[in-house]
Amino acid sequence: MELLSDINFKNKPLECDGLQSVPAAGLRIESEGDLIRIELRSNASANQQALVICVLILSIAALAIAIMFALFGAWLVLPFAGLEILLLAIGTYIVCSHSDDADVLVISRNYVHLTQRRRSKQSVSSFFRQWTKFVLLPGKTGQEPVRLLVVSRAKELEIGEFLIESSKKRLYWQSADWVRNHI
Repeated sequence: MELLSDINFKNKPLECDGLQSVPAAGLRIESEGDLIRIELRSNASANQQALVICVLILSIAALAIAIMFALFGAWLVLPFAGLEILLLAIGTYIVCSHSDDADVLVISRNYVHLTQRRRSKQSVSSFFRQWTKFVLLPGKTGQEPVRLLVVSRAKELEIGEFLIESSKKRLYWQSADWVRNHI
């Protein structure tokens, strides 16, 4: 049985219909012999510092406006401004906690390995290649994005939930082709 720790790559990019350079998220595809490695990363890590600076500027502006209203006698504005700043800080914390989320999909001759990192948790799943397929499901409502699933027997895992819909569709067609054919 192949082990995920035994797979070494020499960072040779794989040529594949422009799928490699998707600006919406970090998508990197590498190939070496019988192995294909697809690494998906959220673009939130690149914008983390800008988000924190923006929230600080908005918080200072909201606090300055609240102090101005309080000086004119509308002191009830202060608690609501504080609540607004608190909600901005909580939202920023939630977004920043997901900035390191990533999926790594390794397709070898006999196996498909999926490593998912969400916040501080990491999970590794391995599937037999013959029993593995990719499924693209539409959202339950019109506002929900499509979902890209790796399905093997009764196990379903969603990958690339931070990708835009067009990237999910291109990744679906390419990875389904790689799993179906013998690299």
